[in-house]
Order: sequence, then C-alpha cells, then structure tokens
Amino acid sequence: RRLIALDFDCTIMRKHMWATYGDTAVEAIPSDREDAFVDLASFQGFVQQAKDAGHIVAIATFGRRDVADKAMRFAIGNDHAMRISTPADHPDPRHWPKPAEQAPAAV
Repeated sequence: RRLIALDFDCTIMRKHMWATYGDTAVEAIPSDREDAFVDLASFQGFVQQAKDAGHIVAIATFGRRDVADKAMRFAIGNDHAMRISTPADHPDPRHWPKPAEQAPAAV
C-alpha cells in the first residue's frame, strides 16, 4: 500500500488555479469543467486503478482546498475521500506569534 500525492496546479489542472483565480469566490472558479483538467479521463482512470490496488491518492496544492475539492467532486464524485493538503495544514513556526503577542493563558 502506497501514498500517491499529486500536484494540483498545472499538473492535474491546465492552469495554475491559485495564480489565476486567487481569492475569487469558489462558485466563480471553473474547476468543475472537463476543459479545466489536463486530461480528465486519464486522471479518473489513474485514480480508480490506484484505489483498486489499495493505494491512497492525495492532492497537494499551494492553493485553496475548496477549489481542489470542487475539482475532485467533479472528477471523482462527492465521496472522493481524497486528502487535500495545503500550506494551512503545515504551519511554519517562523511565523507563529511571539509569546509577548499571544493572549495570556487562562487561569
């Protein structure tokens, strides 16, 4: 059993969705159209074969989880069960608040 992590922008999708759409409302982002994918049929086939073989397929993106989820729901189905990893899942300790900036601990 293996974990297969696929890049979202410019790999699964034709465009770099984050660079193109940024903070646009998810409803206005066309990640749920066949022509938004590099090759939708090949992607669907790959995911199905990988899952049938017992592997886990995940998506990695520096963009937005909601945009990637919308695309996976379109491509794989509402119950795609694919983990979508974004920078929000991996906070950088260099950007954590300094202790003096944090709220005081509850007593």
